[in-house]
Amino acid sequence: MKLLGVTLDEKLTWELHNAAAAGKASGIARAIARGTRYLRKADRAALIQALAHPHLDYCQTALANPSNTAQHSMQRAYDRTARIAARMPRSEPARQKLGWPKWGERIEAIREALVAKIWTEKEPACLRKLLQDDDERKTGRSRAQKRGEIEEHPAGRKGKKAFRNWAPEAHNRTCRKVITRQRPAESDTAGKKQKGNIPPDHEATERKGYYAYLRSKYKGTAETTDVAGRVKIWTDGSAIEKGKGERTAGSGIFYGDGNTLNRAIPVKGPATNQRAELAAVVYCIEHESRPMHIYTDSKYVQLGISIWRHKWKAKAWYKSAKLTKEVDHADLWQKLDNLLAQREPGSFEVTWLKGHAMPRHIRQGLTTEEGIWANNEADNLAGQASAMG
Repeated sequence: MKLLGVTLDEKLTWELHNAAAAGKASGIARAIARGTRYLRKADRAALIQALAHPHLDYCQTALANPSNTAQHSMQRAYDRTARIAARMPRSEPARQKLGWPKWGERIEAIREALVAKIWTEKEPACLRKLLQDDDERKTGRSRAQKRGEIEEHPAGRKGKKAFRNWAPEAHNRTCRKVITRQRPAESDTAGKKQKGNIPPDHEATERKGYYAYLRSKYKGTAETTDVAGRVKIWTDGSAIEKGKGERTAGSGIFYGDGNTLNRAIPVKGPATNQRAELAAVVYCIEHESRPMHIYTDSKYVQLGISIWRHKWKAKAWYKSAKLTKEVDHADLWQKLDNLLAQREPGSFEVTWLKGHAMPRHIRQGLTTEEGIWANNEADNLAGQASAMG
């Protein structure tokens, strides 16, 4: 029987459905290989991902305990598309060359992204109530189950891999895991240019004198607060080349002149400016218990906190679940999100200001005189930290 594009057999082994999907995907991949002999590998792989893989992915997260035969047919078809895309005889080297994950890893990531979306958007409600609440994860039973709203099934033959059984596990992995894989960031274009590659400063003399004036004016200003009574903190990040391809990064945290809470912290992981900027904010949230107002010259950090992290969280912190590619610096973003969830509403705010600013930027509304002084001091601390790395 065929229903909504899914072929059902009497024993619900899903063998007929998966065999048909595998056949379609393999046929499309072969057709692409015949018609794209002179295409680049990346273009050929993109066509296969767009035209063949949707047949493999269709309804895979909904299948309840497919047989080994059904699972193996999908694995073989997926590996076959990798060999065709890479034009290599063996599956493992082909997947590695293309940057594709294993089939099991792909399905696991897709499930995590699906569960994260349902958890965040709270829809559909019938699936949302199957997920465990934060304070019930240790018991393995959701509140809805305890109230008797959900019929509990033993994890036997039927329903072993249905949503009610695999979704809580996927949700726990997403919400509780500490991401330890440190992939090099693909780019640093969303932040400012890496320190060490800055173009010549034609205002160097004027800037030096102006910054000296600000240091004199704000000397002794150890700490300030905003209109809401939150302590002001300026953060910055730096990444430098140390020769022979070695890079180091550091974060600067500045409260005020002579404040004992000022910090210059070397940053672990990929040595990029974005990571250093983000690490500085994470450090502040983790170690400062008072309400705070963070000032950063990184649009990546400011927009990431206010907008992007909510979208990333709804995708289980994946940039592409099907390729198991996480967002850059996912470990820090997940830590930041968890820390902010523990703070009182209104006790945290982040504001962007112009870095390396001059008086004309004040007139343009991009910063303040105090902001120029404090940002420069945070920048100096970040530079010290990156040199220590």
